[in-house]
Amino acid sequence: MEDAIQHFEQSPRVLQRYHKAALLETQWFDFEKNSIETMKGRVRLCPYYFVSGEGDAARPQLGGVLATVNPADKKIIHGMTDAILAPCAV
Repeated sequence: MEDAIQHFEQSPRVLQRYHKAALLETQWFDFEKNSIETMKGRVRLCPYYFVSGEGDAARPQLGGVLATVNPADKKIIHGMTDAILAPCAV
């Protein structure tokens, strides 16, 4: 975290508080079977911020959120071929 603070002027970062993921049931469409499937999994939410404005008026704006649902028996999220990726909206 110290590195992020030291280099904030050149490469600002937003830190997100960690919350342990709860198991939930979600549905997805299997195009090979042409059917809706159900999967129990853990969700990770990734907010995407973009800076808009010029100079001192520049401000971060939430651009969107990506939800990644990985199967309950898996621990790794990055590069998972059987995860569900879904954009989120309010």
